[in-house]
Amino acid sequence: MTVGLLYDIGCQLHRSCVKYQLLDDTILRRLTFAISVFHAYGHQWRVKLYTTLVSVKALAFRMEKFNQRLFVLDTQVRHLNNKNLVSCGNWLSRRWNNCVKRKTNAMQALRELSVDETYVRQEWKSQVDHQTRPLPRNVDHLADYNLRLVEERAHQSRLADALSRWKTRLGISQHTRLDQLRRNIYLQVRLDAQALKTCIRERLRQRKFEIEKLERSYRQAVNKHKLNSHVDAAIQWRNPTIRKLVYLYNSLCADLGALIRQRCSPPNAIPPNPISPIGIFNLDVDADIWQDIGLDDVMPEPPDWLADEVTRAAIKLVLEIDRCNKEESHVKVERCALQEWAIVEWDALQRARAHASDDEVILYHIDNRAQQFIGLVLGWQTKVRPIPCAWPMPDRWGPSHAELANGTHVYSNDHDDEDDVGDDRDDWESDIGCGDEELMDVLEDIALADQYMGEEVDDIEDSCVVDD
Repeated sequence: MTVGLLYDIGCQLHRSCVKYQLLDDTILRRLTFAISVFHAYGHQWRVKLYTTLVSVKALAFRMEKFNQRLFVLDTQVRHLNNKNLVSCGNWLSRRWNNCVKRKTNAMQALRELSVDETYVRQEWKSQVDHQTRPLPRNVDHLADYNLRLVEERAHQSRLADALSRWKTRLGISQHTRLDQLRRNIYLQVRLDAQALKTCIRERLRQRKFEIEKLERSYRQAVNKHKLNSHVDAAIQWRNPTIRKLVYLYNSLCADLGALIRQRCSPPNAIPPNPISPIGIFNLDVDADIWQDIGLDDVMPEPPDWLADEVTRAAIKLVLEIDRCNKEESHVKVERCALQEWAIVEWDALQRARAHASDDEVILYHIDNRAQQFIGLVLGWQTKVRPIPCAWPMPDRWGPSHAELANGTHVYSNDHDDEDDVGDDRDDWESDIGCGDEELMDVLEDIALADQYMGEEVDDIEDSCVVDD
């Protein structure tokens, strides 16, 4: 069997192996040296012709097929780029129509709810503030810290003076009562349990909102699959932490019950209900997580952004309208950028034509390019005409009205008409990779062709390479 060795200076390598006996003759006889291109070294023309790929047919065939595959792949990628350029108008039109439809539906649904938008935005701000605030920590001497919290709100100098006056007015019994509150074990355990339950409740709320987002995401486009998997993994990763907090809270509830039985609690104290770990992630309305019996003297009402279904639906609709307004501004900017690019491209074509006025071949190609560009501009104008501009723009897109009128026969609307608004379940950015599937099909076809070409290449090598 003979091995082909392709090297930039294969002739020099062959000469060195022969002259300095770098390889044994039995090995050297089974090597065929070749060069891929004519290099600039000072060798004789006969040596270059002898070692070029044209003489070594098997290696030449391999390099030819490799370059052919690269050329075909570049052609397919260039075709997809041109196709995506033509469909820019369709893409902007589809985004605009989808945005207008979503915004109209959201505004209609918001009017049917008969809710004040200002009130809804205030509730949304309250929800954001409540869900982004730091969670209460389960620390030692929490009762003492809560008693000192009022003292730290006012200015230090005024608070120091007021504190000194208060201490002078306290009697012996009141001092004793204050010391008892600070050393009250039941009060400390109760505050710890209340803080821990608040932490569990907030974590379950966050998990509930993430689950709702994940359930809605199943109806979105495929390009969100990785993000959905990441969100799902993050939710499952936090489940053991929530279960551990539930276990610690139930332990504190047991301690409170023991203190009540030992008569170490205030009169008429009620032990809090433990949280059942079964079905805790469902976060039902009647779940024990919402009941603060025995933990707080005052039972606050749940906010509207959490308990009122109308307010929750209105918040989602207001956020949908805000996203539509933001999307409209983005589409307007894209529309202006498309027109500005068309003007700059047409001016560049005219300057190139002026510089190549003496070359008929270049003029021919520039004219063909100009005709194609006129057809491209006509297609864009038809699609983006309903979209307003983000800033003042001229009426022209580069070519004059007469040139556009003469180029109407070039433009044909044979490609897929994508004016119709896609399904509401589609993602906003699902249209970006519209040509990826075609590219993958081309790559699969090339790989399949290479698989069937393997046997033909082997047959040609067997006929061209001399077996010693």
